[in-house]
Amino acid sequence: MISNKEDRMNAFQHFAAQHAALHARHVLDEPARRAGRRPPSDIERKTFEHVRAHGGRTVAEIANALGVKSPELYAPLQRLKTLGQIKPDGTSGAITWRAA
Repeated sequence: MISNKEDRMNAFQHFAAQHAALHARHVLDEPARRAGRRPPSDIERKTFEHVRAHGGRTVAEIANALGVKSPELYAPLQRLKTLGQIKPDGTSGAITWRAA
């Protein structure tokens, strides 16, 4: 055990500096993990960009514009919705998507 106050403070500062350096490496290597989530996939990024530019589109319209099948968009749309980046409009069967 460290006996005097100055030695304890030096030990704490050393620990804090090591922790800060380790944290900085982690933050620089994986920026999306900083917020506790994985980075967006390519389809999520394209979906968000399309919805932001052309709001009020259905899943089928977005899929057609991106050149993918509608079922491929359900998971990315739900993730973007959960992250608060997009919002659904309308009722079941006539849902369109827009940027939040």
